[in-house]
Amino acid sequence: MEKGAKYTSRSTVTDVRLSGSDAIVSVNNQATRTASGGTQILTSSNRDTWSKAGSGWKLKESALISTRSVIPPTSPDTALSIVAELKKSAAPLATVEPGGTPDDLAAFGKAIGDARIVSLGEASHGTREFFQMKHRLLDYLVNERGFTVFAMEANWPESLAVDRYIKTGEGSAKAALAGLYFWTWNTEEVLDLIEWMRSYNQAPGKHPILTFTSFDMQTAHVAAQKAMEYLGRYSPADVDAAGEAYTEVQMLETRRAQIYDDQAKAVADRSAAVVKLFDSKRTAMTARSSPEAWRDARQAAAIVYQSCTMRIPGKGPAYRGEAMAGNVEWLAANVHPNEKIVLWAHNTHVAFGGSPAKSMGAWLRERYGKQMYVVGFAFRQGRLRAIGTENGGFTALSIYSVPPSPEGSGDAILSAPGMPLFFLNMASLPAAGPLARWLAEPHLFHNVGANWVIDDPDSNLEPQSLSKLYDAIIFVEESHAARALEK
Repeated sequence: MEKGAKYTSRSTVTDVRLSGSDAIVSVNNQATRTASGGTQILTSSNRDTWSKAGSGWKLKESALISTRSVIPPTSPDTALSIVAELKKSAAPLATVEPGGTPDDLAAFGKAIGDARIVSLGEASHGTREFFQMKHRLLDYLVNERGFTVFAMEANWPESLAVDRYIKTGEGSAKAALAGLYFWTWNTEEVLDLIEWMRSYNQAPGKHPILTFTSFDMQTAHVAAQKAMEYLGRYSPADVDAAGEAYTEVQMLETRRAQIYDDQAKAVADRSAAVVKLFDSKRTAMTARSSPEAWRDARQAAAIVYQSCTMRIPGKGPAYRGEAMAGNVEWLAANVHPNEKIVLWAHNTHVAFGGSPAKSMGAWLRERYGKQMYVVGFAFRQGRLRAIGTENGGFTALSIYSVPPSPEGSGDAILSAPGMPLFFLNMASLPAAGPLARWLAEPHLFHNVGANWVIDDPDSNLEPQSLSKLYDAIIFVEESHAARALEK
């Protein structure tokens, strides 16, 4: 929580229905946050199921039905000076399509300066233009600024199969991409990026070789296999002990339908012992293998531990952000110490502030400061690919229409200059100007992850103070759905 902010909350029961020994309770909630930047109100509704337990009642299940942030819109009069400065300060971009001339990216190139890490967000996991634009920016950073490492919000070490493909041609791009098992990335746009990296590495002449890697840690089974394979080859006496720990990990993996697990703490402790095993026998293991082989196997064991720890009640998203940041630091310090890195993740992860749960970007900004440049993305309307939610439950992975953000919202103000695609370096704006002041205040923006709330489109908007989250923003007027690969 923000220091100095005041938080209040209120809940109102709107309906109670009895069903056997259960009571189904409908509740409306309102949470208010008051700080120097103003007041934010979040309303939500949930459906709670209570079960009779002795002389009392016990909460059995709570389903979130909807959430909505209530922030006053920017008035038309206030917007005039903001939009006028935005027209002067934003750099129009010619296209999101990769390739072509990079002339319109000059402002982007100047803004990143000597940053070693460029972190690229996205306001939806299912927007074609975001994926294409990030491909185009990667192309620019490789060819114009010497970046060689591309790291994605995907599980490690699964991404090593993609890396082998772009470097050696082993397997196929489609198979390697499917091995990441994130439907969000199983698209034509990401496949095109991988094939471009393969073509770049194959090109004749002297040039650096690109690397595809990742930093997420949500699943453990491939990492466990990698750690066990190493032990089987270089430290067979330790296979049984590690195998016993990882059998429990496999059982935890089978219960992925539940985010938190009461057994996760014990399983995480067992998997931590495997990490300690690698550390205690580092010298002997390295002598039998190589520093690189030990490094990667030890990281695989660390991923197993991270995946289990995330499932401990009370950990969840906050721990995931910290773990992903640690994995990026591992890549930057131990695997690619003298290389420049491009990160690809959702806005929520690359942002260096804003969320009550400390994000990956916040950890990395503390570590790298201005050596890291962060670009958020925004859009006004269109269509996107997502898993729908309705009446508190999940529906299908499909394409959903996004109505225009309301007048006076953050997206609407970014849309007002009439530039369908632009880059804005917020870090260079005059601090006392109307645009900089507006960007430092909370406004409503689309910021959609994997889910789209069907029955309440406005709940897909969330408050963001853009300049407190990102160094720059890329705005796309209209989103088109990312194109799923055919099976």
